[in-house]
Amino acid sequence: MSEFKDAQLFGGAITARVPVDFRDASDFREVPDHQEVYVSMTDGVEISIIFDIAQRVEAPAGPSDAEAVDFHFEDVAVDQGRTAKIWSKNVVYLPNLLDHPSYQVIGTVSARPTDVPTIPPTFTAILMTIVRLEKQTTDIVITINVPFNDPSVVATEKCIASPVYQGNDINPANGHKSELLAFGMEVTAEVVESFRIINWGLFVIEEE
Repeated sequence: MSEFKDAQLFGGAITARVPVDFRDASDFREVPDHQEVYVSMTDGVEISIIFDIAQRVEAPAGPSDAEAVDFHFEDVAVDQGRTAKIWSKNVVYLPNLLDHPSYQVIGTVSARPTDVPTIPPTFTAILMTIVRLEKQTTDIVITINVPFNDPSVVATEKCIASPVYQGNDINPANGHKSELLAFGMEVTAEVVESFRIINWGLFVIEEE
């Protein structure tokens, strides 16, 4: 089982637990004010965690939560012509935010185009949790990116695959998880379990 540490997000207004070897990306590169990014410092493990405070997805007719979830996934996943696929979408409950609807998506994005495609095709897994804060007109989007860059690792994964994969041996419900996906899901579970808003003044309250 992995070790985790407390992370102070957005000046301590939010806290969550992240793996001990993950480092705040703002220590060495620019990160937008509405995001906090933690990256693995372990060689060969390129996993990252992005905490994003986003404008609540709304429309004149009022989109369903499912439509909002799809919007956030597509916003993160669709890039430079790459294809994406959602493998599962579920309601989840954050222990410290039980009064707020939350959703979890597991999807994949195909690898960037290359002249030498791999077999099986490589991809990035996107493990996304969306917390809908209606009065704060905010969607909190927590994204764990898990790159599957090694075809030999891809071959061990039977729960998810590249959106362009044509095989029939993938079973999202009970297929065999590779060690890489299992670790990504462990990180997701710890982040969601520990996620806590300390200072609600971080958000603007929608007046009725």
